[in-house]
Amino acid sequence: MQYPASCSARERREQAFALLYELSSRVFHQTEAQVDAAYRQLDDYVFAELDYAHAKTCCWDSSTRAMYDIIMDGARADAKAAHTCAALVVFKSREDGYQRWANHAAAMGRSAEWRAWSEDESCAARAVAVDAEAALEATPYCSLPAR
Repeated sequence: MQYPASCSARERREQAFALLYELSSRVFHQTEAQVDAAYRQLDDYVFAELDYAHAKTCCWDSSTRAMYDIIMDGARADAKAAHTCAALVVFKSREDGYQRWANHAAAMGRSAEWRAWSEDESCAARAVAVDAEAALEATPYCSLPAR
């Protein structure tokens, strides 16, 4: 993902899955859970769709591929450390903003590659502390078959 903060990319992915669910059901008689088991990836959960009007992350157009790599490295480390399936942390503004990922960048020796949030477009949600997530229609991550 070139721009991990992109909410439009997150929305387009879920729209594509909705089309895939419909096609797979009609043509192959597959359930949404079967489609998710075959095609959902870790990224789909880490970059879950956000509620655009209530997520300042959606206004951050200057995130980078390096930041994506840092976020995903942290997600893979979290998944391994859990030893059992644990809910994934969605990349979004949290109580501490984006400090979780900035700290991980520092731990990786990649602090210089982490960019602080900036209002790169007009942002009605600029004062939102914790971004709101859109309802995820996907099979919960921990319900997918182990890979």
